[in-house]
Amino acid sequence: MIASVFIVAFVLADGLVRGNSLAWAAPWRASLLAVLIVSGLIVLRIRGHRLDIATMGIVGVIGAMLVSDSFYHIGGLGLSAMVLYAGAFAWQRIVKRDWQNDFARAGVILAALVLFVVIGWWAGQFPAVPSGAWNRNVTAGTLAVLLASVPTGGRFHWLVIAVVSTAIIVTGSRGGILAGAAALIVNHWSQVKRFLIPLSIASPAVILALYLHGPSSALERPLMIRNAVEQYMATSPLFGVGPGQLLVTSPGSETPYYHAHNAVVSFVSQVGLAGTGILGTALAVARREIGQGWQSWQLATLAAVAVHSLVDEPLTWWPTGLITALVLGSRMALP
Repeated sequence: MIASVFIVAFVLADGLVRGNSLAWAAPWRASLLAVLIVSGLIVLRIRGHRLDIATMGIVGVIGAMLVSDSFYHIGGLGLSAMVLYAGAFAWQRIVKRDWQNDFARAGVILAALVLFVVIGWWAGQFPAVPSGAWNRNVTAGTLAVLLASVPTGGRFHWLVIAVVSTAIIVTGSRGGILAGAAALIVNHWSQVKRFLIPLSIASPAVILALYLHGPSSALERPLMIRNAVEQYMATSPLFGVGPGQLLVTSPGSETPYYHAHNAVVSFVSQVGLAGTGILGTALAVARREIGQGWQSWQLATLAAVAVHSLVDEPLTWWPTGLITALVLGSRMALP
């Protein structure tokens, strides 16, 4: 339960300071990452994992640089974010913690808080959320990856799913709704596959309804993708614009975005053909392991992230990025 509360507290604190360009948020953003890194080191110590002084020295230097970098930068999938996720992945491989129940409980707690706040807004009891705080897409994306962890077949299984799903829906995040649907489909594939034909018929109507829910922002997405591609072609098709250097503009936004709202386009734009080729080679080497050693909730988590990545950038957000790293580190690593 302590781990679940820690996850929710991290999500709430992250929502207040990440993506927040106000000056007061910078030291809190750096402090948040410092607490995360120190907590991870303390857990290693408590569990009896004593790494040699050279390893801990390297970890300390990298951690210090990450904390300093988070003070100056508010987002983007640059080197710092990937180093952080790689560290979480390696930490999970050492600790070998089963996160499923922790994530599921965290999803319920976060969903209850979201519903409480949204109902308060509707009733006029709560003020509007300040700029840069608790972005609805980030909240919905986090709820979607936590929804994937809800154990199937439990006594309150469907009640938990209903609570978390309702919280995702009330955020109005179309990417979060699609990600949550992907998680549910993968987690309940044995039941879902019986209804493939009606689902195939209904899916286009659902996607169209989500599009009509906010057509102006949906029309912006192709413009963002085009702008990212234009930057990529103008800089270096072979090496891209550089990690974390993508700043996408659109007619409907006064400030640029640090991603193209499409993970594939953003990745290729930043690393170019050379980086994409390295990733493809790495995946080709590991192709025999695809589909092996995964539990359904882990596959559901990855499906939620993959679907969300088509319309947004969930890995630019620390909560979803860290959860994904821990899930990847859990494959075939649990006792």
